[in-house]
Amino acid sequence: MREINSLNVFLNFGVLRYLVGRLQYLKSEGRVVFEYDSQFISLNLHFSPHQLPLEKKVYRAPLWAGPADPQHGLHGVFADSLPDSWGIRVQNEYFKKIHISDPSPFDRLAFIGKNGLGALEYEPAIESKEAGQAVIELAELRKSAIGIISGTAAEVSNSLFRQGGSAGGMRPKFVLLYDPSDKKFHYGMPFTSNNSHLIPCILKVPVKQAEDYQRIEFVYSLMAKKAQIDISETDLFEYEDQAYFYIRRFDINRDLTRNHIHTLAGIMGVDFSVHMFDYCDALKLTWVLTKDKRDVEELYRRMVFNVLAKNLDDHSKNFSFIMGSNGVWHLSPAYDMTYSLSRNGVHQMSLNGKTHSHTRDDFRKLSQEFNIKNWSIIIDEVKEALSSWNSLATQYGISKERISSLQGYIDENNEKI
Repeated sequence: MREINSLNVFLNFGVLRYLVGRLQYLKSEGRVVFEYDSQFISLNLHFSPHQLPLEKKVYRAPLWAGPADPQHGLHGVFADSLPDSWGIRVQNEYFKKIHISDPSPFDRLAFIGKNGLGALEYEPAIESKEAGQAVIELAELRKSAIGIISGTAAEVSNSLFRQGGSAGGMRPKFVLLYDPSDKKFHYGMPFTSNNSHLIPCILKVPVKQAEDYQRIEFVYSLMAKKAQIDISETDLFEYEDQAYFYIRRFDINRDLTRNHIHTLAGIMGVDFSVHMFDYCDALKLTWVLTKDKRDVEELYRRMVFNVLAKNLDDHSKNFSFIMGSNGVWHLSPAYDMTYSLSRNGVHQMSLNGKTHSHTRDDFRKLSQEFNIKNWSIIIDEVKEALSSWNSLATQYGISKERISSLQGYIDENNEKI
């Protein structure tokens, strides 16, 4: 396979597709550069307004720090196209199959090709020789995930590799199409007018026995909806005492149009695992980007939920913005809204400069800066939603030990706030 040193970048909104520009790796500098296509500049679509203003110039990315670099030596908006630990592991297994031992960031973007989340596409893509459009059973997905984790994924189809190698996050998941008429999952096919009855989704897959993660995330999604948080449709599928968490994709609309996605980390061009934001920074960016008070209040509500519900994994890649073909930005629907601890036991995004031991006064001070007058009502609404934890967790088969421990966290936060 020839070495890939340049890629054309496209924005595909489903009906409209534009050449954005060209990515190139400069060996002389050891870095990636990007330059806009002149016609795209005239469209006035600010697809990465902070890092890549619409100007006819060469934009240099930071030097690549090697395989451990979460930005992959790319500008933030292109780094957003690449997955996190799970998807990178899937890609590595695929590259092993096709005898690429040290894939470059361009290899990874070419692997994504037209199969990424959001509207960005990359050409030339690494095409699979296998046409694997098929229905797949839950047990087979679990077997494939276990094989990828254990390094024994030789039998996993190339098409299925693609469905796992574009999704972000740490836990095993696949990007699929769901047929509600027969409750079957499909993979290896594009979402078009020919199969518009199918639902684009992400399915999180259990790999351990008696795993509660998927059940917990589903119950948290129900509580988030009770708290009036904007979150996509979710569901829980059961097979042989294992639970699979389903969430509808928000980058593909029912009319087949697509949304461009940009994470908070990608917009600012930072390493989410190192750079800590304050919720104040996130709220400011939300206002600057969207100019919509509803989006600012929505993010404030998610912040309250994360703190009260012990979601410590509230880093800057877990907040995104979406842009349609009209160029208007909005806060994306919520995702990864679930109970989560962190390595250091504190929130990944600070509130009022604090990453733990928050009080009601911290929320009040931040609300004043953004003129959120109903801040106290929002807190009470989130508290009311979280009061359903015990009953919902019991209903959906979460272990008694886990129910009790999480109830303790929720009660502790509610007492302080």
